[in-house]
Amino acid sequence: MAQPFTDPHDRFFRETFSRRDVAEGFLRNYLPTAVADRIDWASLAIAKDSFVEKALRHHFSDLLYSARHRNREIKIYLLVEHKSHSDTWVALQLLRYQVRIWELHRKQKPGEYLPPIVPLVLYHGQQRWQIPDRFHALFGVLDEDLAFYVPDFHYELCDLTLPEPAKVRDAVLSRLVLLALKHIFDPNPKQALAGILPLVREILNRDTTLEMLEVVLRYYVQANPILEENDIRELLTDIANLEDYMPTFIDRYIEQGRQQGLFIGRQEGRQEGRQEGRQEGRQEGRQEGQAELLLRLMTRKFGPLSKKHRRLIEQADGDTLLRWSEQVLFATTPDEALR
Repeated sequence: MAQPFTDPHDRFFRETFSRRDVAEGFLRNYLPTAVADRIDWASLAIAKDSFVEKALRHHFSDLLYSARHRNREIKIYLLVEHKSHSDTWVALQLLRYQVRIWELHRKQKPGEYLPPIVPLVLYHGQQRWQIPDRFHALFGVLDEDLAFYVPDFHYELCDLTLPEPAKVRDAVLSRLVLLALKHIFDPNPKQALAGILPLVREILNRDTTLEMLEVVLRYYVQANPILEENDIRELLTDIANLEDYMPTFIDRYIEQGRQQGLFIGRQEGRQEGRQEGRQEGRQEGRQEGQAELLLRLMTRKFGPLSKKHRRLIEQADGDTLLRWSEQVLFATTPDEALR
């Protein structure tokens, strides 16, 4: 039976950037050189705390890192924006989260100085980031006598709408992750994966290779309803000649995907619907395809749907189905997707 999924973007981010090797490769390249060169990378640690409000977690993800910078501790706060366009108020959100981090530090280590926080925004929307990277920009033009009283900071930005992230060309794991995020919204996800997956040839450790393959594939299958079992098998077969263990991995991954409901074919979907008493008589043609596509996408994200939700999808017109298909990407519940 299919299991309910968390938001695929948040899950992929946490599964990858919580890996120390991915985080270090990314941070070494996207932090300012003056900061990165003075960090003791052996001291890099990843906190499990999240500072994003629950209502915003389908738009934002975050991770907090700590490290030694010369003779003191610093924090590195990584905020990921999953929305299709940049948020004008992201600097205000960063300030709010920085205050929470300092409050947590004060409780955990009373009597110590507060650690500096380096904020870094990772954006993989569909439109180029257009907003200023300074907090002062939110106030417009300030007279000098007033600017003195307004806090200010700058945040670093990794905008994946820009050309391929060549900065991390020497850090294969980080590059694999960033390219997966960069191309997740491509209209042809199979073609995108065909360009991304060969990077695993550069991963030297077998266990790491299999772990990263599984994480990237799960992300693309959950986030893209048009990817089928045969697509994944074909993509994996293309790189199967790398190692003798790949055929075993392919069979195991496909079987796990079936058990988890990742691969739901059109005929299987119809049989499952009849077993649950769903109505027949769906309109023919394009509208039928839209309904099936939405059913598959929602099942992958939320697990088996109730009869109520299936009925809503079956009875909806084409325009409504299209709107719901766009909403489901960032929805956290079936009701939110079908509102």
